[in-house]
Amino acid sequence: MIYLQVFLNSLFLTLFATPFFITYLINQGIVDHLGDERKIHTRIIPRMGGLIVYISVLIVFVSFYNDLNSIRILLIGSFVIVICGMFDDIIGLDWNVKVFFQLIATVFLLISFSDHLINITFLGYEIPSALGYFILFIFVLGTINSINLMDGLDGLVTGYSLIKFFVLLILAVKFHDYFLILFFISFIGSLLGFLKFNAFPARVFLGDTGSLALGYFLTYGTLMVSKDISSNASVDLIVPIIFLSTPNLDTLRVIFIRILNKSNPFLADKNHLHHLLLSVEIKHKSVVFIIHLFSILYSLTMVIFAFYNKLLALFIYLFLLLIQLYLSNIIKILLNYNFFDFDLTSYFSFPHFLLKFYKYILLPLTFFAVFFFLYLIFPLKPYIEKPYLIVIMVFLISLFFLSYYHNKKDSYFHHVYVFFNITIFIVILIKGSQFVSDFYSTVILNIPVFLAVLYVFLFTSSFILFRDYFIKKDDHFLSGIDLTIIVIMFLLNLLNQIINLELLKISSLGLFLSFVIYFWYRIIITMLPKYERYFFNLSYVIPLFALLFFLLK
Repeated sequence: MIYLQVFLNSLFLTLFATPFFITYLINQGIVDHLGDERKIHTRIIPRMGGLIVYISVLIVFVSFYNDLNSIRILLIGSFVIVICGMFDDIIGLDWNVKVFFQLIATVFLLISFSDHLINITFLGYEIPSALGYFILFIFVLGTINSINLMDGLDGLVTGYSLIKFFVLLILAVKFHDYFLILFFISFIGSLLGFLKFNAFPARVFLGDTGSLALGYFLTYGTLMVSKDISSNASVDLIVPIIFLSTPNLDTLRVIFIRILNKSNPFLADKNHLHHLLLSVEIKHKSVVFIIHLFSILYSLTMVIFAFYNKLLALFIYLFLLLIQLYLSNIIKILLNYNFFDFDLTSYFSFPHFLLKFYKYILLPLTFFAVFFFLYLIFPLKPYIEKPYLIVIMVFLISLFFLSYYHNKKDSYFHHVYVFFNITIFIVILIKGSQFVSDFYSTVILNIPVFLAVLYVFLFTSSFILFRDYFIKKDDHFLSGIDLTIIVIMFLLNLLNQIINLELLKISSLGLFLSFVIYFWYRIIITMLPKYERYFFNLSYVIPLFALLFFLLK
């Protein structure tokens, strides 16, 4: 329960504080101005939003972790890196001044980490202590800078960090590392809250304050988990190298290009991966999605290296490196051959009467399929203690009012709260359901269940394939946050195939089922917009009545 409290506190603290901080930043003129050719936004947007993430995590983590003396050096280093970012966001700093601050922060990070470290290895071979720490120093400094340089698109670094912290949390749970579990959950809650304002189209940027701080803590967390993987207080450098390859490889490539062009390797340009992908006319959200997919693949490669097959992982890693290095060229070739111009609607006609049949016959039938499935996974008896049930009910009621408030202002954001609500409800159901213990075989062997699942799958798939018939071409059905959720869902399901962990099994299955129901909800309110208010209320009423049933039983 303490982990849920940490998550909710960091989530709500960020959600409530960020709008006020956005207003403050605008009033103080701490904004990202237009004019720089590297800027892709078309309006003035406040920066330094990452300070809210840092403060939220600090407040929540300090409130639940008592042994602060053991991490005092780490916190001092974080103060240094955050001050550096704040000065850069407010007045601007030369690259050499920023590097000086980062050098100091890196020293503090390594001093803090050295308390947990005995030796440093590479592919199992021990490296002499002095050389090992020098390589580690360069790696930490380079990673902090790389994540900072990566922050060029809405939601890119926030989503990347969120994905990485999710993976690290799963591994921390596997190793029963209480400190790291609290540490990662604090960041996940805060980053989820901040992503609401930072996903495309962003209302606030992380700024150097946020990207430097995330680089600092993400590198530290990666090193700590790498130490746990070795189980003998050593770090095999290949583990963090694989895990954090997306920004590091991109930065090394850019620096190499600048040196070849005889320009300053520390001055910004438009050669980063996200710039190159945008230059071949890939949409903003798609670029972020592609980079997040690479972060997932590198994460899985690291897990395969650590727990499954080292040689296979190294082959996969080299393959991914080549793909990332030449990704923009590969996409250009595919575009030249019109690979992405496949339009399903040009191959199939969809008669008008079939549209009506889909909307007025098939759509209502999905209600029976979904409610039958919810009935099937409903626990036979309550398993959650009443005080916890009350806390969860208060949380869902708070989500309802937040969602209702944002629905009046901007319908884009209130869907996020609906998804949170559905996810919490589904996870509660499946954790207490006997049905979930053998979910996949039950779906296949039980004919009514199989037909219900197959029907919902075909219904949603047909909507995706023929969406141009159902919604206007310029309408955005999925948001940037939705795409990030898909990436995380994909990651959890793949990790579940590699790591045998009960929490991971429940999380991956719960997120998958929740997203299917959420996707079905979005289809309904898209096709029947005049009934959106009723379905919105229903999405909260059903979970609350179910919890009330548990409470009174």
